[in-house]
Amino acid sequence: MTKSLENDRPLAQMSANPFQTEIKLYQKEFQAGDIATVVVVPDFYHIALPNLGHQLVEHQINQEAGFFADRAYLSQEYGLLKEHPNIKPELIFISMSYEGSFIRALRMLDLLGCPLTRAERTEADPLVIFGGWSVTKNPLSLFDLADVIGIGESQGMIKNITDTYKRHRGSRQEFFDEAVGKQGLIIPGRYQVKTERGYLTQWETMNAPQDIYPGKSTAFPHSLYLSPETDYNDIGYYEGRTFFSMEITDACNSKCGYCGSGFKEKTRDVQDPRAIADLAEWGATFGADLVKLFYPAHTSLTAVKEIMRELMGRGLYPRVGSAKAEKIDREYIELVGQSGQEKIALAPETGDYELRKAVGKPGMTNEVLERVIVTSVNVGIPNLDFYLIMNPPGEAKTSMNQTIDMLGSFLRLAKSEGLKGRMRVAAPNFFPKAWTPFQFGSSGSIEGYESKISQLSDQLDESVKLSHMSGSVDLLSQNIISRGGIEVGKILLEVYRSLKQKAVAEGKFCEDNFDDWRQALHALDIDEQDYFRERRTDKPMPWHHIHINERIGLPTLIKYWEIFKGKRMLLAFD
Repeated sequence: MTKSLENDRPLAQMSANPFQTEIKLYQKEFQAGDIATVVVVPDFYHIALPNLGHQLVEHQINQEAGFFADRAYLSQEYGLLKEHPNIKPELIFISMSYEGSFIRALRMLDLLGCPLTRAERTEADPLVIFGGWSVTKNPLSLFDLADVIGIGESQGMIKNITDTYKRHRGSRQEFFDEAVGKQGLIIPGRYQVKTERGYLTQWETMNAPQDIYPGKSTAFPHSLYLSPETDYNDIGYYEGRTFFSMEITDACNSKCGYCGSGFKEKTRDVQDPRAIADLAEWGATFGADLVKLFYPAHTSLTAVKEIMRELMGRGLYPRVGSAKAEKIDREYIELVGQSGQEKIALAPETGDYELRKAVGKPGMTNEVLERVIVTSVNVGIPNLDFYLIMNPPGEAKTSMNQTIDMLGSFLRLAKSEGLKGRMRVAAPNFFPKAWTPFQFGSSGSIEGYESKISQLSDQLDESVKLSHMSGSVDLLSQNIISRGGIEVGKILLEVYRSLKQKAVAEGKFCEDNFDDWRQALHALDIDEQDYFRERRTDKPMPWHHIHINERIGLPTLIKYWEIFKGKRMLLAFD
């Protein structure tokens, strides 16, 4: 049985048609003559539905007169799970927040009867638009696949697309001519692009902007569907309960060297606690059991406490994700405990404090973490989670041993205080992300990662639950997609071709594996290690002309990286 990586439990058992068990917070019926659109998340329903971005996109489309949008996901047998399977779309919006979805996006296009590449599509085929956080950071891997790519927030982009499509419904080229200048929109066919061994070698425009800046939004996404068949790994397991989720801020104020959220431009921040509670009460009228707050760690602690008090004062039950140990206080931890949350999650990243300080967490000392552990156990929070990063840049030979010692001491401390539940450690590998200072770093090697996970498994107490990526193809594919260039589209197509051949031979479609990706690399004569090596700062990355922040540019990232590497002394952010 498939397990949840986060909670080490059986995944939610999905009904044959989860659309029938969900609660819709708004209604839109298809009318004859409507332009049919589908919003796709290429993942299983229970994982995909909590993604608020695609719910917002569908809602925005459905606010436009003459348009109708529904949603589609993968079934657990890798088939098509579409809300209205008999309505054929003219536009396909694909939303992806995680690189593992990219190969599944090809599966979804195939199931929808749409040619996989833009070169194969004709006027009779759907227009394919890709977007989402993982697409925004590095869209070049989709240039051969997408007709349109949206980067940044969807609010203005959706209306630009729908209005432009309505005016030029019969002509792709006329649509492209008008859409190409809209903020956040990329028309890949208007660019001549080449990348080689991790660097951009050609970027020529054809009546298109040289540099692309993200779409912006002041809208705070929130749930538009409630379902008992969803998986909220970051806060615990609540079988059969429904969540009303809302974002209370977007980008993070911290500037950790590995994290894209800290270098994304902040366009909206925390709202009036009463307005948030009003919205949550509206969700509760539809039957929502719990209120999930997205990204509270990214904003003011005072504001988050006010929001939690307001929600709980109205008889609502908030849930929050990982906390910044150096910024929270006893009152915050008590509120988390009083809400009935199953766990508190902390992210020290490593037991090597000097490294932790260098990557951007100087205030998170072991003493601070110990204080939070003691307080959390004392207020009755039953479980503790710790997030690490394996193989980060700057790791010393002793870093791993320091990490194991830290975790051991935390477990002993928690047990001595009367820990009621379990301690869990999540340990993914390090993947350099576009538009972060650590985009220049070398990726964590697969062999090195497997060795560290083996070491953790051997030396941690058997009561500690260890969540990891050992054996996962993501160790290779996520790295290729997040760091690659224009060639990644061809790799994706080659991998998918192999998967289809295996499906014919085996009688069922199966997920990709290391062999699929390595055979694709071999067929295209691409060196796997090109995606793992450290990158130079004086050569343009594939995403050089795609920006996620108008205030923090490449010189700032280079300066941060050089300070981290010991080549500079000072760094200040405006």
